Amino acid sequence: ALTPAWSMLASFARRDDFRAILGLLVAFKLGDALAAGMVTRWFVKQGLSTAEIALTRGLVGGAAAVLGAVAGAVIASRIGRRRALVLCAALQSAAILLYAVLAFSVRSPLPLAAYHAASVVEHVCGGAATATLFGRMMDLCRDESRATDYTVQACLLVLVTGVGLVASGFIAGQVGLAGLFAVAAVAGLAAPFGAARRFPKERPT
Repeated sequence: ALTPAWSMLASFARRDDFRAILGLLVAFKLGDALAAGMVTRWFVKQGLSTAEIALTRGLVGGAAAVLGAVAGAVIASRIGRRRALVLCAALQSAAILLYAVLAFSVRSPLPLAAYHAASVVEHVCGGAATATLFGRMMDLCRDESRATDYTVQACLLVLVTGVGLVASGFIAGQVGLAGLFAVAAVAGLAAPFGAARRFPKERPT
């Protein structure tokens, strides 16, 4: 017989909206993970030093992600979680597209500030999208198993991210970094469409 914990896990997979939830998580994270897996490599090819990359992706990017998360929470409180989810997903997709545009157009290193700007856009938009997605994941937890339901969704999100990161290397090997960012941008379009079209029915709050 299944233990209570395993029974809750199995019951999550039997939910009527399980496929919609899974589709939402895949749509939201796959394109972002594909791009994120190769941004540092692209920075290296653009001639940035290890210290410059650490500053751009670490300090600057980390601070921008925190600001983005706060912005996402504020947006959700103002316009509602569903519309905030669609809007922030679209912004995240636009940030991915920015890397594709830069990768195709830039032939020589830009000023460091330009890479800071691209990283800020990526992390602000990604932070806002993540905050709104986490809020939606909380909404989708059942009252009797909130911790389990959220953990399952978080694990699925990590799994999708891992698949995207691994796939990014294979895709870049086939079509180059600019091509990889283009593929990620196309995949990223699934995020706002997935949020708008596959948004499971709202539960009363």
